[in-house]
Amino acid sequence: MKNTALEHRCANAGTISNPVTVTLDDQRSYTVSDVPCTSSEICVVPETSHIDVVGLLNVGALVVKGSVSISTTATLCAGYISIEDSGTFTVRVPSSNDQVYVYVKDNGLEKFGTKRFLRGSGSSLISIEGSTLARTWSLLSETALSGSNTIKLMHDPIAMGWQIGDRVVIAPMLPRSSGDADACSILNIANNQLTLDCTLNHDRVFTSYFEEDSQAMGLLSAEVIHLTRNVVITGDDQTLENCIGRTDVNPGVTTCTYGLHTMSTGVGSFKLSYTRVEKCGQRGILGKYCAHLHLMQNCPTCLIRGNAFEHGHQRAVVVHGP
Repeated sequence: MKNTALEHRCANAGTISNPVTVTLDDQRSYTVSDVPCTSSEICVVPETSHIDVVGLLNVGALVVKGSVSISTTATLCAGYISIEDSGTFTVRVPSSNDQVYVYVKDNGLEKFGTKRFLRGSGSSLISIEGSTLARTWSLLSETALSGSNTIKLMHDPIAMGWQIGDRVVIAPMLPRSSGDADACSILNIANNQLTLDCTLNHDRVFTSYFEEDSQAMGLLSAEVIHLTRNVVITGDDQTLENCIGRTDVNPGVTTCTYGLHTMSTGVGSFKLSYTRVEKCGQRGILGKYCAHLHLMQNCPTCLIRGNAFEHGHQRAVVVHGP
């Protein structure tokens, strides 16, 4: 879902050539207005320094060896965000009234031989947590006909934490995996029924049975998936680019799709919960997924839960190795 105001603030205005690196002062806490980095510079947060992001922070790229935190309405824009060594990157926004955007720009800046990423390495700690939902999906509880703009759910939308204005997707139910899903916004909620701002493009038939003799039960119903989150990792639109000659390209691939990707590797921790990740994945390139835990060894605090992924390529969530 496009956010024109956000794109106006953050969207790529062109490739940055020969970027200047600005390292913040040691042992200092910064607010956004104190940060001396521009939208064309690589901003480095040293080990003993901290940025509390409130409002808008727009830099060329961000390297975090100290700490960065977001706890209220804010927008962070960067070509890449690299959390290194023992750096920490914390987004914890429990109130659904607050909205956070982490916007990964397509400005040409690269590190580790890649671009457009949020990445942890070493013993870094990444924790990104949006407002909790009791449930992120439900099922239809009765048939919904083509052309209708109302659906009835098995679960109470209010109890699940769904609100008017939120977006949902109703899965298709045509034979042999054909048909298109419907993506709609909620106009009204009453008695488990959603009134939507769109009409269904085909019937969603609800059927169930119970065989008393065998005690067998069966259910056929369309999934309804909640997509709205108050923490959103987004960025510039995906691009198709010539990737001949890259060493990390799948065999035979000549054109790759570039979106943003998030990952962590090393001996740190990666938590991603109740967050929306969109325009993500890099098709044709090895290891660039919407969310990727790569060789994190024993990581009891690692967690991926309750997220929404949309407009993604390659895979949504990948865990590689012990």
